[in-house]
Amino acid sequence: MLPSWVSSCDIDGRTIFLDVRRNRYTAMGSDIAGALKSGDYAAVPPMILKQIGDWGWQDSDGDERLRGGRLIEKPSIELSAMSRFEDAPLRLVGSALASLLLTRCRLTTESFETLLRRVEAANDSAARLSPGTTPGQIVAASEMVDRVLSGSRACLVRSLALHRLLAQHGHASALVFAARLNPFRAHCWLQQGQVVLNDTIEQTGLFTALRVIE
Repeated sequence: MLPSWVSSCDIDGRTIFLDVRRNRYTAMGSDIAGALKSGDYAAVPPMILKQIGDWGWQDSDGDERLRGGRLIEKPSIELSAMSRFEDAPLRLVGSALASLLLTRCRLTTESFETLLRRVEAANDSAARLSPGTTPGQIVAASEMVDRVLSGSRACLVRSLALHRLLAQHGHASALVFAARLNPFRAHCWLQQGQVVLNDTIEQTGLFTALRVIE
């Protein structure tokens, strides 16, 4: 069995793994991947077995589990398409800017795993708050900042910054990591139920989810 920090999805006969501790994606044939996931190491080529040993995939001792085992339904509603800039209070725009700048800083100083644990903790805190601002207003403020600041549109930066802002106002959300093949590309977005918050149905539909952080 693989440790909790490794998750996967199957796409066209290939399996894509996300290793949270290494912040790396790895693709391999689904037959070999199936043997890995079931613990049938005798069916795994020695070279691959050595590689996953170097990565620590066979060692789950002291595994402090990250939540993220469940998958999520495909979104059918786009919140960003319904958000209007005029709905965003000025104070929220300032908060969105601060959240983005802090997120950029954390991405350079903290591990990927630590950032995901922050997402879990923020959702826990959000559940204890009484929302006073709507998700639509928060998304509109975040998109205003995204359009002004160059380099802010990387999906991970945008999603982490928006997640932090939503949680501060009492709105928990799921951070969805996904991948596609031919060519390979990784992507992430925020979602509440069937509502995608900072992306489009068309774009997210190109990807297969492999980890959900809540």
